[in-house]
Amino acid sequence: MKQLLAVFALFTLAACLPAGEPGHMHGESHFAPHYKESLFRVSDNNLYSVELLVKGGPMTVGLNEADIILHRNAARNPDVEKATVSVTPWMPAHNHGSNLQPTVIERGAGLYTVENIDLIMEGKWDLRVEVDGPDGRDRTVFTFDDVRKQQAIGHGGEHGHAAIDAKAAGPPPAATSGATVQSVRGRYTVSYASDPSEPPLNRIHSWLLTVTDAGGRPATGLAIKVDGDMPAHGHGLPTRPQITGETGPGVYRLEGLKFSMPGWWTITLYIRDGAETDSATFNLILR
Repeated sequence: MKQLLAVFALFTLAACLPAGEPGHMHGESHFAPHYKESLFRVSDNNLYSVELLVKGGPMTVGLNEADIILHRNAARNPDVEKATVSVTPWMPAHNHGSNLQPTVIERGAGLYTVENIDLIMEGKWDLRVEVDGPDGRDRTVFTFDDVRKQQAIGHGGEHGHAAIDAKAAGPPPAATSGATVQSVRGRYTVSYASDPSEPPLNRIHSWLLTVTDAGGRPATGLAIKVDGDMPAHGHGLPTRPQITGETGPGVYRLEGLKFSMPGWWTITLYIRDGAETDSATFNLILR
């Protein structure tokens, strides 16, 4: 009889609890991945599911792009729209991120594209995802344990070629190591002038960057981020150089450069004009 009364009391208590919004009942989850090849996590406070699809293969050293699908824990209207989403690459072993902040673009129906995920060296990387959406603010972290350089093509494998590490190819020909380069998308021509005239070793120095558009006109008002790398050694610059101002139409002062050892270095400029992004890379052989 006592057991029957206890069961009846529990049933009565449950019946008196508020029903709440569908999908938010304790113990019930509407979170589920959409794609078999995606990475899937539920945010720390169980407010959102975050599904990550890396475009073009695994994360590699350099620029990456990904899609994020955000859902809330609801049977109806699960799509997270008009949220503020930030993505921060972080290298926990070295306690630093990258100089370039990824750009997040909302596509609709809970889909967000993340551009310019810049992983500047090999190793373990975290992607910290923060969502400020309809159910509040929450976060999660995706971990990539072994980010490597993008594979290049050599001889002997599929279709007569095999994948080899890009750094095995060595430095570029001298013809590609000049002080003037074209940007990847052809929007800009970029030149540098070092102070002193020959970039020194183990000394902080500055450059003047001259940027012109496809028509040869000075490209003014640009936002430029800088990344340095030593491809054969898998590490970047010991400093974080920055653009400190536009000294004339299309002329930008870059300060804080330091090359810590001789060899092949790359300096990549990420150039933004409004919503448009391009990049240009200088190859330097320092002795």
